[in-house]
Amino acid sequence: MLIINNKIKTEIEMAVKNAMFDAMIELDRSKKYFTEEALRYIVMSHIGKLKTFGQFPNSGNSKSRLVFEFPYKRAKTREHTYRPDIASIQFNSISQRNPEVSEHILAIELKIKNNVDDIKKCRHYVSEKAGRMTFQLAICIVLPPKLSNGVISKIHAKEITTRSNSRILFCTVQKNDTGNKVPVAMWLT
Repeated sequence: MLIINNKIKTEIEMAVKNAMFDAMIELDRSKKYFTEEALRYIVMSHIGKLKTFGQFPNSGNSKSRLVFEFPYKRAKTREHTYRPDIASIQFNSISQRNPEVSEHILAIELKIKNNVDDIKKCRHYVSEKAGRMTFQLAICIVLPPKLSNGVISKIHAKEITTRSNSRILFCTVQKNDTGNKVPVAMWLT
C-alpha cells in the first residue's frame, strides 16, 4: 500500500493546479460546450502523468489503477452509493480484476458550478466510519463557468489546515491581484 506523505501531497497539489490551468484554457475556448466530462479527462490525464496513483490509460503494470465513476458504498446504515468522478484503486496483484482491499488511495469529485457540496462526499471518502471502504486522500475540484469569489467564501477559515494534517484537498479558481484567473488549492480538515 502506498504511504501518502508530504512529498506525494505536494506532487498531487501541483498536478491538480496544472490540470486547472489546462481546464481554464479549455473552458475559455469551449465556452458553454465545456462539460464536467472534459474536466474529468483533463484531471485524469494530469494525475496519470504522476504514475503514483496509476496511469491513464491503465497499463496493467501496476497494482494501482485510475478509474472513472468508482462505486463507493456507504455504511450499511446509509442509503446512497456515491461514485467519485475519478478514483485510484488498489489491487492485491497486477492481474487481479476486482479490488479486494478496503482502503484505496485517491478519490476525486469534480464540479463545473459554484458548489462546494462535494466536500461532504470527500469527508466520507476519508472517514473510516462512513463507508465500507476508505481512501487515503480525497480531492474536491470546483471550476465555475463564471468566475466569482463566492466559491472561496463558502469555505470557513476554521476548515483550512496545513498539508501535513489533512487528507482533503480543495481546488478552485479565483482572480489574483492583477485580475488574472489562477488555481487556488487549500487543504481542509
